[in-house]
Amino acid sequence: MTAQNRIDVVLTQQAKTELDQAVTTLEANLSFLIGLSPEERQALPKMGVQGQDFVRNVLMSAGQNPTLIPAAIDVAGAQTDFQLVQDLTPILSRLTRLAEGISDTILEAGSEAFVTSLEAYDVLKRLGKGTDLDTSLKKMSRRFAKSSHTATPPAEEPKA
Repeated sequence: MTAQNRIDVVLTQQAKTELDQAVTTLEANLSFLIGLSPEERQALPKMGVQGQDFVRNVLMSAGQNPTLIPAAIDVAGAQTDFQLVQDLTPILSRLTRLAEGISDTILEAGSEAFVTSLEAYDVLKRLGKGTDLDTSLKKMSRRFAKSSHTATPPAEEPKA
């Protein structure tokens, strides 16, 4: 299994600095983001794509007929929330594609490095025995050591 080398990129220090600054800018501009627990996320009613049309139509109708809506219903707050959804959705789409691309690139580059390392390790293991590589080879071989945890059958209960 030889690595294909689909990824052959070196991030310059300038690029890493600029990317870090771009992420810092994103974090600063999105400082209002919240975090939900899995339980909170599951408990919330979900708007979804079809729900967006419903919400848009209800809020438009409620805004056009304010005398019909009790003061306790915060239509203006809901309109602000809905606008936030509209504003953040395309940003999330782009960031999701970027995150998936970063993740796939890390997976591919890691796989290429690992496959090449396995090939090199095999050569070093065969040709480096008895040399100054012995200590390094021993350290590298730990990656393939079997776990010493073996299941032992439970002891039989004494019979009364």
